[in-house]
Amino acid sequence: MSMIISNSALLDAVNQIIGSIGSPPVNSLEDVSNVDVENAIRLLNKNVKTVLQTGWTFNSYKDYEINPDLFEKKILWNNSWLSLVGTDNNYYVKRGEYLYNLTGNTMTFTGSITVDLIVLLDFEDLPPVMQTYITAQTASEFQTKYLGDDSLAERLAREEAKAWMDLNEYELRIGKPNIYD
Repeated sequence: MSMIISNSALLDAVNQIIGSIGSPPVNSLEDVSNVDVENAIRLLNKNVKTVLQTGWTFNSYKDYEINPDLFEKKILWNNSWLSLVGTDNNYYVKRGEYLYNLTGNTMTFTGSITVDLIVLLDFEDLPPVMQTYITAQTASEFQTKYLGDDSLAERLAREEAKAWMDLNEYELRIGKPNIYD
């Protein structure tokens, strides 16, 4: 069940996921009334966030500078932020609509802050190898949850393991790690 990444990687992924329980493919993700498609999309979105919050080469930014609003001296929270750790050992979280400094107990900033940042990306913006891994992971979880076929679960687990290996090889290749990391 290999997935071909096309202009609609999300549609391809959803079709692979629902195909894991034998459901026929769909032609569109707009005006979805198919409960399997809705569940596949929901599970895929959850897994995208879960996998990306670890931080990968393509969604992590070291020493990222964030500036507060000049008048309010606050930093508006960006919903794509999954993790922010200050390079000055401050910890930051979301409070209401703004960034909050847990260490300093404030949401007022006198100047810019520098953080190590992990961001959430849309499925379509992920590298194909990550799309393949998340799709395989989601298909395996989806099949286990909604069908529960043991022999199919074994096959999907092998596909997921292969996709995981491919993803880690990709990360090693583009991340250019060294012994000092």
